[in-house]
Amino acid sequence: MDCNQVRPLLSAYVDGELDARSCLELEGHVESCNGCRGALEAIRQTKRLVSQSAPYFRSPSDLSNRIQASIAPPAQRRLPQVVKVVSMAASIVLAVGIGWILGRNSLVRTEGSTLLASHVRAMMSDHLTDVLSSDRHTVKPWFNGKIDFSPTVNDFTQAGFPLIGGRLEYLEGNRVAVLVYKRAKHVIDLYVAPLAGGLPTSNLTERGFNEVHWASGGFEYWAISDVNQQDLNQFVELVRKNSP
Repeated sequence: MDCNQVRPLLSAYVDGELDARSCLELEGHVESCNGCRGALEAIRQTKRLVSQSAPYFRSPSDLSNRIQASIAPPAQRRLPQVVKVVSMAASIVLAVGIGWILGRNSLVRTEGSTLLASHVRAMMSDHLTDVLSSDRHTVKPWFNGKIDFSPTVNDFTQAGFPLIGGRLEYLEGNRVAVLVYKRAKHVIDLYVAPLAGGLPTSNLTERGFNEVHWASGGFEYWAISDVNQQDLNQFVELVRKNSP
């Protein structure tokens, strides 16, 4: 990248909206360019000042009650106010609890939608891989120096899930390894990141894509594809049996 390419992307970079490849190229240019580095710091400083100094207007204390009353069915409008307060408090506790669970690690915090967007973006941009190879001894070393962990890389060609390569993604401010496999004409993205502690396996179907999340051996995994759930579960079992 040169200055003319980097400058329009600086704001998107600060907001975490660039893909991993663009982030790496931008960071490489900024390290050696004083002008772009200064422009990047100016954008960051502006964002900090807006966050700290922009006026904040608090809504009226009874606004929530008025909104609830306007949308509630007639029978519910006659409920005692204490019941509404208790219900609202329970919702807050539930939301906080879910947020705490989702916030314990980097990939879960992104939720399925962010990972799905990453998967779809890679397919639409025809940028499935940064390293194109079916040889795990080529793909695994490619990640050296680009991330601070070493993902386990396997080729499952004999089981019908050939390895086709790997790439980096930049999610929630973290670099994440993505191992790319195929099942017939379908692409399976396997996202891998370090995790402290384990989480139960969970399945999700979103906009025609199947997703399986699990944690094992100090790592967190997301398998995402438009392949059918049975095939994706078979792939997940292969990964789990061949991972530390």
